[in-house]
Amino acid sequence: MTQPQYRTRASRRQSIRADIQGLRAVAVLLVLLFHLWPNRVTGGYVGVDVFFVISGFLITGHLVRDFQKKGRISLARFWSRRAIRLLPASLVVIAASLVAVLVLVPASQIVQFVTEGAASAAYVVNWVLAAFSVDYLAADNLPSPFQHFWTLSVEEQFYILVPLLLVIAAAITRSHSLRTFRIVLGSAALLSLGYGIWLTATTPAVAYFSTFTRAWEFLAGALLALVPIALSRGASAVVGILGVAGIIASAFLLDSADAFPGWIALLPVLSTVAVIAAGPTSWVDRASRFRPVLWLGNISYSLYLWHWPLIVLVPYATGRPLSTVDKILIGTASVALAWLSYRFVESPVRFSPRLDRARRPGFVFVAMAASIALIGGVSFGAGAYTNVKIEAANEAAQAMLADGANSECFGAGAVAPTRDCPPDPLGDALIPDPAAPNTDTNRVECWTGVDSAAVNVCSLGPESGYTRTLFAVGDSHNSTLIDTYETIAEEMNWRIDLTGHNGCYWTAREQDDPNLGHRENCTAWKANITDWLDERPAYDGIFTMHASSRWQAIPVDGETQNEATANGMSEVWATQAARGAKILAIRDNPVQRDDVKACIDMNRDDPNSCALPRDQALASYDGSEDAVAATPGATLIDFTSILCNESVCPVVIGNAVVYRDRDHMTGEFAQTLAPYIADAAKKALGD
Repeated sequence: MTQPQYRTRASRRQSIRADIQGLRAVAVLLVLLFHLWPNRVTGGYVGVDVFFVISGFLITGHLVRDFQKKGRISLARFWSRRAIRLLPASLVVIAASLVAVLVLVPASQIVQFVTEGAASAAYVVNWVLAAFSVDYLAADNLPSPFQHFWTLSVEEQFYILVPLLLVIAAAITRSHSLRTFRIVLGSAALLSLGYGIWLTATTPAVAYFSTFTRAWEFLAGALLALVPIALSRGASAVVGILGVAGIIASAFLLDSADAFPGWIALLPVLSTVAVIAAGPTSWVDRASRFRPVLWLGNISYSLYLWHWPLIVLVPYATGRPLSTVDKILIGTASVALAWLSYRFVESPVRFSPRLDRARRPGFVFVAMAASIALIGGVSFGAGAYTNVKIEAANEAAQAMLADGANSECFGAGAVAPTRDCPPDPLGDALIPDPAAPNTDTNRVECWTGVDSAAVNVCSLGPESGYTRTLFAVGDSHNSTLIDTYETIAEEMNWRIDLTGHNGCYWTAREQDDPNLGHRENCTAWKANITDWLDERPAYDGIFTMHASSRWQAIPVDGETQNEATANGMSEVWATQAARGAKILAIRDNPVQRDDVKACIDMNRDDPNSCALPRDQALASYDGSEDAVAATPGATLIDFTSILCNESVCPVVIGNAVVYRDRDHMTGEFAQTLAPYIADAAKKALGD
């Protein structure tokens, strides 16, 4: 390193506030501990909010000083300096993680992972994750090694929007006064906070990742930079203590079940504001001057970048969940990689005389754009190549099923007591291939999303001349059987009308969906189902099925939750049973581990090593058995004996992959249940 570089670094160090470095150290430790031990530091995710406030404070102060000193902001210079500061280390981590993904991760996860990797390089992954969060088929995506880049995406977007907002405000008002900036940024903060509270209540998954719901956190720090605060030594000490206490309390009192970032986010955000407001003469500043604290604050950015890819990728390398020893080693390795990254990537680029002074912003933009384009191109190519391989493997497996001598032993047929099926009737084929993207047999014309209460019904089977009319209603678990119902309708000469709602099933009770908007739509949909049925002639039978693992019924009048689940179903069933309809209640299928597809993909020689023990797979209560016992004219259709043996609930049966995610069956396997459901229905209907 040349002498000018050392002088530049030294001059910068003199301007660094130790209290802010201490805050960075606390913030990154909270995030690290939360990701390693989420059940211990349950609210450690608030470390991200601490970072947001710090960024808003520092960047806004820098921008306003430029305005006051020069009368303008050089956007190109500002953005190039941010790129110099943030992009080199992040692009190195993304590139290294992409290589690890292609080496370690099974094909079933690669497309999702590289998509998020490319979006991270372009700093838009927060919007990709927000889209995935409301995408029905992506709802069970596994965490990728790039998921934590959502915070950096929000931050980069803030760095683009706020300078533009200040420049526009100054141009319109022809004023560079602090009062103008306070009004503009204060108004923006209030709008963002209000929007965040509303969106958190209505669509919390999207709210968590949205730039617009998080902007007020940055702007809280920004407003602090615009409002000079002079505290006495005693007041500074008290404010600093309250601020640190608020951050620590947030980390241990909040958890992932809390609606965030709504009103609750005010606690960590205002606590961080308090610590910064206490000033560089507070006890926080003195405590932060302890050399290890300053050092951790210096490497906090790199530590944030490196820790999450290790947490995600190490289990793929070892083939097992993280142990306590693994977590300690990951924490240690993360710190080591962070120091190396800070020493050999961040600092050399950040303190380069040419780049640091932003004399060549055009060069910076071209270099960074080329790097982002390269990562995006590699990601796209890897995803496309993986898709081709997956499609070929899946087509080969399907062809084997079509030509197989033992095709009658595929799926549920393999455990039929009347058949003598070999353990693997189709050899080593897995159908559908576990690497194939999730597919869903559901149909839009039969389905209602979370944002609607409309009853959308489609008809399966013959249009005329049918001998029976049946109705099928439930959530996504029932709609997984749509092709199965169609097979039954065509073979039995029945007409089956079907409707479904995301996360909502047929019950008289309200469900405990934390999203109030979704809950209201679900409740209205169930009322509309009752009206729809009452307006038509009684059906011969009504199939109903629902997921037992989420959004259970809310108890009333002293009920337990299990009683509410069973009673709520029995109550609505009874109204239709009284009209002569036979209630055909299908017991919910077992659940499996979250990464079931990836596990099968990695253990093709012994896929059922991924299966959960029977007691764990059937632990969720769906209430159907108790509701049937309480409802005259109701029949329980239970194919647990097909899905589970005495010890486990297999994930592959007769070469059929049973689950496309932790709790939804594949369409291929569900089709093989048609004879069993049909036989049970015929018996209940008296045919």
